[in-house]
Amino acid sequence: MANQKVFIICPIGAVDSPERARSNELMEFVITPIAEELGYDVVRSDKISEPGRITAQIARELGSSDLVIADLTGLNPNVMYELGVRQGLELPYIQMALKGQQLPFDLLDIRTIFYELSLAAVRETQIELRSQMQAAKRGEGGVVSRALFSAPENKGADPTQQDLIFEVIQSNARILRELEVIRDQQSKAITVVPEADFSQEMMRQMLKLGMEDPQRLGDFIKLVQSMQSVSGSTEPPKVVRAGSTRNRNNKAGGSNS
Repeated sequence: MANQKVFIICPIGAVDSPERARSNELMEFVITPIAEELGYDVVRSDKISEPGRITAQIARELGSSDLVIADLTGLNPNVMYELGVRQGLELPYIQMALKGQQLPFDLLDIRTIFYELSLAAVRETQIELRSQMQAAKRGEGGVVSRALFSAPENKGADPTQQDLIFEVIQSNARILRELEVIRDQQSKAITVVPEADFSQEMMRQMLKLGMEDPQRLGDFIKLVQSMQSVSGSTEPPKVVRAGSTRNRNNKAGGSNS
């Protein structure tokens, strides 16, 4: 029975570069002994002896290898791209990185073997690598499911509930538009409330929001407080209602007659 195949993707670098030396040591002293013990043949792109396009050979190995081990040390762009391809194929892989390497946010929650190349550390790394490779051989872990990138199905959705959600979204959108008007007027130290029913609608939505999602209501209140601070005052803004200026003028005119 033919051995399974593990493909190593790593920063290779120039022949005499530190990257090449580290990658060689990782493959020779850490990965290969465990791979051979578990019945894997080890392949790396620069070790493929057959002629042909390197990129095509890498693509073939990414799609056909039973397991991929990705060394993320240095966050090499080629390695990151190849790891992304392997994830997209929903095939098993193991992440490794030199101890101290900071990983991007999207890879932080994926189990990573952080290694050192000292004799004592190599033994510890091999123990963890053996465990993960055995799990991969059993078909466990190391696969990013396509379901993570898909919108969840909502087969049993209640139309009434959907209508309610849509209504809330529309109401919140109206409130946000009105808040933009208030923000613009705030820069002139005047807040205009064109109609009384807007205040009633806002209060109704705030009460509803407070019952359903107190955190969002808190964020809304912080937004209002930040608008109040635009004018440099902690006092609530003065509200001028439509027609109030005309009423004051009429009163002023009446007192002069």
